[in-house]
Amino acid sequence: DCQPFLNNPDCSPAKDDSTFDELTRFQLHPGNRVDILIQAPLEPGSHCIVYDFATLLKPDAQKKADAILNIRADDAKSTCGDIGDLGPLLTLVIEEDEEKMMSFPERSDYPTMASYLADIEPVTEPSLMNDIYYQMVNQTKGVTTQFWITQAKYNPECANETLTMDVPQQWTVWNNSVKVAHPFHIHQNPFQLLSMSNRTPNEFKYPVWRDTLPLPQAPKTAQELGWEEAKLKDPAKQVPDERPPNSNPFDETKPWGHAKFLYVAKEFTGLFVNHCHILGHEDRGMMQNTQSACADGNWGVTGPVAVGAKCDDQGFCPNDCASGQAIPAADKCPAPPAQMSDWPAAYGYSNPE
Repeated sequence: DCQPFLNNPDCSPAKDDSTFDELTRFQLHPGNRVDILIQAPLEPGSHCIVYDFATLLKPDAQKKADAILNIRADDAKSTCGDIGDLGPLLTLVIEEDEEKMMSFPERSDYPTMASYLADIEPVTEPSLMNDIYYQMVNQTKGVTTQFWITQAKYNPECANETLTMDVPQQWTVWNNSVKVAHPFHIHQNPFQLLSMSNRTPNEFKYPVWRDTLPLPQAPKTAQELGWEEAKLKDPAKQVPDERPPNSNPFDETKPWGHAKFLYVAKEFTGLFVNHCHILGHEDRGMMQNTQSACADGNWGVTGPVAVGAKCDDQGFCPNDCASGQAIPAADKCPAPPAQMSDWPAAYGYSNPE
């Protein structure tokens, strides 16, 4: 059903050479996980699923995406043969006397979704819609590259985002980076993905649960803009960075990648984080403190579920706010410089035109 871990699927029902086989090709980013249902082949022998990393690194590979996952069969040996130093991800061994026809389940055979993964209610209140910006400054400058979220680096002393217990929010997370799909990850609860800017169509048929998501990249590369060609013609020519850090994500001439999802804090109040799961980015500032609080703005106290407490039909028990005890929530972080400003200058960084 055109699941989001596929590498920019076009959602066509049949295989096509212009992109990849939607049924077998996928791409995982740091922190991603996936469940795979495999139909065993009938031919005796060893059948290997291989992550073809060596081919992926070849600069002259016909299509690097085609090297991400290969399935190889070797009927003549009990091993998977020459598949490189990394070995197979998975090996299926089919014996001569084990031929059994297997079929995939029909949709009517799928188990019911776990109750605690019931759809989050849609958000219509503008105050509950939040824009967050994952930003790289001086992306092409190597060691001087800076990593930010919404014009600020990680501050352990305060909370950048505050959610109210059991009240859904809709977040749009923007990515100004070219060729870097920052893996967005949020702790505590998963989120329901609604849309991604690099998909056709952008909206999903139904919200999909995730806890880590590669943010769509800013769609225009330096090559597409002609800057790399200009640099080759005149090495002294000054060319701008691929994406100025305060580009307007709503400007069609300077678009960012973005993803939209629903998130609701359940059961526990307190601090947790959202961050880029490329740890070198996270450690250099691309992380935020997020907190869930009670309706009065305080945290509750987490304790054992009381004897006789009634949990709801989704399996969630009374949350911290029902404890009758309150402790002060984390302070909110100071407001960052405006997104549509020369905000890097506030931190002493030049802003490329």
